[in-house]
Amino acid sequence: MIQDALKKELSPDSLLEHIPNAQDDLTYYPFSVGATGYDVKINYLIKGYLPTQSFGVLFGPSGHFKSFHAVSWACAIAAGKCWNGEKTVKGTVLYIVGEGGLGAPRRFRGWEILHNNSAPLNNLFKINGPVYPADPMSCKQLLSTVDKIQEQSGSPVQLIVLDTLARCFAGADENRSDEMGAFISGCDRIKHKTGATILVVHHTGKNVEAGARGSSALRAACDFEYEIRRTPEEPEYILTNTKSKDACEKPKQAFSLLEQTLFTDDDGDDVTTLVGELTGYAPPDEPEIEQLKSDNHKKFMEALKHGMEHLGQNEIPCKFVRDELKQQGMDVKHFGRWMDGLVRKNLITVSREMISITGG
Repeated sequence: MIQDALKKELSPDSLLEHIPNAQDDLTYYPFSVGATGYDVKINYLIKGYLPTQSFGVLFGPSGHFKSFHAVSWACAIAAGKCWNGEKTVKGTVLYIVGEGGLGAPRRFRGWEILHNNSAPLNNLFKINGPVYPADPMSCKQLLSTVDKIQEQSGSPVQLIVLDTLARCFAGADENRSDEMGAFISGCDRIKHKTGATILVVHHTGKNVEAGARGSSALRAACDFEYEIRRTPEEPEYILTNTKSKDACEKPKQAFSLLEQTLFTDDDGDDVTTLVGELTGYAPPDEPEIEQLKSDNHKKFMEALKHGMEHLGQNEIPCKFVRDELKQQGMDVKHFGRWMDGLVRKNLITVSREMISITGG
């Protein structure tokens, strides 16, 4: 029978041999009547946000705190702590750090210090490198790893985070529906074999307003989808629920990130990370955000012009403009972002730490 073939993990061609025909005892599909099953409850890892045994995407432009948010969800589940006022089911978490490096463990530790009284999350595990769901051997190795983790933790893995899709796509073309389909099928296989929710961290394309990058097959396959956008008020981002298959979409929420000191290095400097707050708040609307961005850019340009007049030069040090804004009482920790925004608008030119008005 088909179930026996699936247990033996036969190929699709082999499955055809197991499809029942008129001579077999099973000659029809199981069925039910009308609304039977309507009262089956949806279970959540984070109520209203992350359903159990589901597949979804968290996407946003590069540098917009996607991974910080994914860490916030992962750690809240590992700790069993309420997130944004909603109940969280405590469970083992596997975080696949596709890019490797020190970023993820430092973010985990920052969360432990700030939100878990510095106690370690012993049921939060990570793989320091990419895993390729579309590759059968890589998928099999991941499933064996999950079994090993469950033996060590004593509880099933409830959440698997793939950060990011690009790193776990093995160089395939994200725009091809067949190659995206192979990735989705691999994630489905992992989900069904482990019973875990699969959360994929992903990027937007060049056209940020077009949503997640690549084939639309990804969004079609999602049970849930969230977008992350940082705001001019740093460090802060807005979380938007862009798809929720079986429930109403959650309202937009803004979240602040706090700087957390991890340790002091050999030179006496503090090593820090950012940690997302557990509770969000109503975000500013788009006109307010654009006005704030416009105000910051306007003050930047005024400081630049004042500096050029004061020094009698058409090109002045970036530091001069930064110091000028600081003297005006502005928080200049996002000076680089303001500068980048003006460069993109082709209003200023920056070269070797010197800044000038474009065409000036």
